[in-house]
Amino acid sequence: MNMALSAEALRARAIAGAPAALTKLTVVLLVAALCVTVGALIAYLPWWLVLAVAFAPAVVLVGAMWPFPVLLLALAFIFEAIPGRIVPPVGSFRIHELIIIYLTVLVPFRAAWNRENPLRSLGPFLWPLIYLYACVLVSAAYVKFFAPNPSLLAELRSFVVWLVLPLLAYCVRTETQRRRLMTFIAFVAIVVSIYVLIQSFVGVSILANRTVILDNVNTDVTRSFAGGTTYLMVFTLLWSINLMANGSKWFLFLLFAAIVTAGGIAVGYGRGVWVASALGFMISTWINRGVRGMLLSTLLASILLMVLMVSFYAVKPRVVETVVERALGVSKELSSGGSFHWRQLENEYALAALSKRPLTGVGIGGEYKARVSAVGTFANETQYIHNAYIGIMVKMGAHALLFPIWTVIAFALCARRTNRAVSTTDRPLFGAIVGTFFVPVVTSVTQPEWISLTGVAALSVLIASLWLLERPLRAPAAGFSGVSPLGTAH
Repeated sequence: MNMALSAEALRARAIAGAPAALTKLTVVLLVAALCVTVGALIAYLPWWLVLAVAFAPAVVLVGAMWPFPVLLLALAFIFEAIPGRIVPPVGSFRIHELIIIYLTVLVPFRAAWNRENPLRSLGPFLWPLIYLYACVLVSAAYVKFFAPNPSLLAELRSFVVWLVLPLLAYCVRTETQRRRLMTFIAFVAIVVSIYVLIQSFVGVSILANRTVILDNVNTDVTRSFAGGTTYLMVFTLLWSINLMANGSKWFLFLLFAAIVTAGGIAVGYGRGVWVASALGFMISTWINRGVRGMLLSTLLASILLMVLMVSFYAVKPRVVETVVERALGVSKELSSGGSFHWRQLENEYALAALSKRPLTGVGIGGEYKARVSAVGTFANETQYIHNAYIGIMVKMGAHALLFPIWTVIAFALCARRTNRAVSTTDRPLFGAIVGTFFVPVVTSVTQPEWISLTGVAALSVLIASLWLLERPLRAPAAGFSGVSPLGTAH
């Protein structure tokens, strides 16, 4: 009897244990299949595609729950804190475009769920942006049906980046997030400044298509471009100087940030940027501490410039010689028929093309001139124009100039309101934002900042930064007291 019971018990245990054993076997088989699949993908597909497949679901999930850090990731790609040379496209898209489009689609759903009106977050910049996209839509339709050209999609990419402005306005909800945004922008500026300095002094190419020989005379000097990221360098430089002038306890770190970003601006050899930055510096320091503060900051900046030039001379004397030549050669450039002359010709061609089609221009992606260049030809020479204000008209019609004019007026009025209410703590930041915004507004006469990818991104960040200073935000959570070297919370 006992033997019979034992046999029955053993049989029951075997039957009960079978599902558990089967489950373990299934798990082992699934893991093995996953390993084989991943191994096959690594063996036969590009490494970047494997990483994209692995991380895309995580980015989508994080973006749905916390869109702010994902938006910062997009900015890191745009400004090349993550160098574009190591970030391949995903099909015909760039990664930052996919992130921006995804967040733009996500925002209305989040707003509907939270019973919000996302358009209200843009404040005075809503209608200028709506007008811009109306112009873009009409121009794209004109090109599609009446003046087809193969460059439409390529030039539309820059206008996608204007969506950074409403995304920042919507995603930044608290003082904590605003401070982290400012710290992040300064961090990106410092990192990219280091990249361009390495490029210029060592000759190693880090950023995508950002190094050229300076000119036919200075063939031993490498000009290292940073695109619109240059304006983040200007912003970080001005903010650091303002904080140092105010006696910040982080003086040494701020000095490092100022020297590095000033160096990054210098090796771009952009005389227009240098002149506009000097004027922006005066605006920034005057807002920060008035006339006396401006004089003190000028003394500080002069010492900083001497330290920078001595450091450059110790590493590569030709850089200092070239910087001085460029700085003192503005009048010679205006009279010698160099790049300034060619940009004048560009403007003449563009205005002639605009006079023939004042309402539509040549259309986004359209050609406005013949293939003629100061240094041979380049791929999009017949479409590219340096003057952003003429460029936006020749691409979309004379009426499109209303967008930058409207935006600058809205920014000025917002700055005026903010100036009355900004706290003493945020005044160095406020001065740096206003002073920096002045720079691309001026340099857009010789550079296409309102219609170029990184120029648009920089303008969007600066506009959003000012608006977030004026717009009421939720205070930091209790116990939030950390402050970073650039005067922002951790």
